[in-house]
Amino acid sequence: MTRRVDDFRQFMSGHVNLNPTRYERLKRSDKAVSDYLAQHLVGFETTERQGSYALRTTIRPVKDSDEFDVDRLVYLEFDETKSAKDYIDDVYQCLKDNGNYADIAQRKTRCITVNCADDFNIDLIPCITLNGSHFICNRKTNGFEPTDGNGYRDWFNQKNRITNGNLKLVTRLLKYLRDHKKSFTAPSILLTTLIGSTVHDWEDDTDFKTIPDAQLTVITRLDRYLQSHPIMPDIRNPVLPSETFTRHWDQNKYDRFRDMISSYATRIRAVYEDQDEQSSVRKWRDLFGGGFGSLTATASHSVAKTAPRIVAPSRPYAVADIRPARGRLSLSQAELEWLASEFPGLGCDSEAALIEGELELRAAYDGEAGKLLIGSDDATASMETYLCDSFTIRIELDSLDQNGWPHVYEVEGRHERIAEQERIDGIDLHFFGNGSCCLGLQLLAERRTTLREFMDEMVVPFFYRLAYTDSYGIQASRQHLWDEYDHGKLGFQQYLSSLADIAMQGLSRNDPCACGRGRKYKRCHLGEIERFKRDPRTRYWVEGKPG
Repeated sequence: MTRRVDDFRQFMSGHVNLNPTRYERLKRSDKAVSDYLAQHLVGFETTERQGSYALRTTIRPVKDSDEFDVDRLVYLEFDETKSAKDYIDDVYQCLKDNGNYADIAQRKTRCITVNCADDFNIDLIPCITLNGSHFICNRKTNGFEPTDGNGYRDWFNQKNRITNGNLKLVTRLLKYLRDHKKSFTAPSILLTTLIGSTVHDWEDDTDFKTIPDAQLTVITRLDRYLQSHPIMPDIRNPVLPSETFTRHWDQNKYDRFRDMISSYATRIRAVYEDQDEQSSVRKWRDLFGGGFGSLTATASHSVAKTAPRIVAPSRPYAVADIRPARGRLSLSQAELEWLASEFPGLGCDSEAALIEGELELRAAYDGEAGKLLIGSDDATASMETYLCDSFTIRIELDSLDQNGWPHVYEVEGRHERIAEQERIDGIDLHFFGNGSCCLGLQLLAERRTTLREFMDEMVVPFFYRLAYTDSYGIQASRQHLWDEYDHGKLGFQQYLSSLADIAMQGLSRNDPCACGRGRKYKRCHLGEIERFKRDPRTRYWVEGKPG
């Protein structure tokens, strides 16, 4: 088996762990705030790290510009004359009295957040001790809530010692998958508790000797536990049973988490036992992305059996409204067999006219050639633009948009989260108001399109762009990927202009189409060009009066 231990260490260092310079800035700012409170806050006793910061399971944000939060408990002397919100107000006012913190301190329900300029926030959580128990303060309810941060830290550290320190690294890896794949949601404390619970106090490090060993053991045990609990269990703080970590989860989120852990467990077991060095790197890259390991593209034993499918991706479009259109999608038996082979996570229900499930995305963009390479052979997986991602989608074959494409939906709401994090509207990600994807334009809505063409030229490029935006941001997507049409009427003008450019080539029926897709003109844009010449909207375009 190929464990790729060195590759894991390098991947952790270069992609998962918090950047050393960032961590040093964090420590300096954290120390400065703590020192200031120790010298100026009345009733101050001590401070301690809390949460991921204390456990050392904090990971690098998905984007360098993203902020991250760290928690610090601020222990204060108990004063029976004060209410819970008074303690929060005391810490807040102390910070406001310092010019360095006056404009960056913000009161919240249970903490005071210091918004540091170096892209991280420090959450200061006031805590008092009464009769040997610790309580944090809730400003909204003006009540005290029990806590045991040190006890939880000691519990997790004991589990980590059993695994020779690898449990913390596995926790970071699973948080990395959560944040980068965005295929499930789980609060960090909940995820960490589930991971820690897979390690038994009575065992030794036999199953945890290396990072991949520990990862396989944890994911296998976690999957076994989740599969035995189809109904969401009550996950409690192991050292404070009155605290429930699933209070912000629900059955739908749990089901999604359960399914994805099962999928990851299957993939990790398969790659863990792969005897081929290069093959195992490809599979780890499919899981963690192109930053894992390195491939020797010239090594004969590592050449993939199937070359990538090279397509010219369609330019996405955006318009606020949708109008029904006519059109057909070829669904021959051969096409359905191709779909099952290339996209095993998608199932087709011919009677319901639905294709739905998990769209596994493995592709890279060659900007110089303007082509999307679909697949994960050595050359493709070595490209900087290589992405491995997945989206849950639904394709309604008998419900067509204004361009004659079947309606395609991303059903997990991930595009909404991407739009929110990029501070843009859904239309800027090419989604209609009803949540369906605006895949592109075509003038000849009656053109018969094969399922293979539709998936490779429309659906996969659309979700590749969405994954790229999620990983690198909307500006990087617009700068580095193929062109998009502008919104609305202007975009339609641009599309008509592209048809005019093809029309002026004077192509014969059997010539390669000028669009670059590699098909003969008669099987590509000939029909649209003919309609372009007689469509009344063309007159508006020529006269500069878009319809």
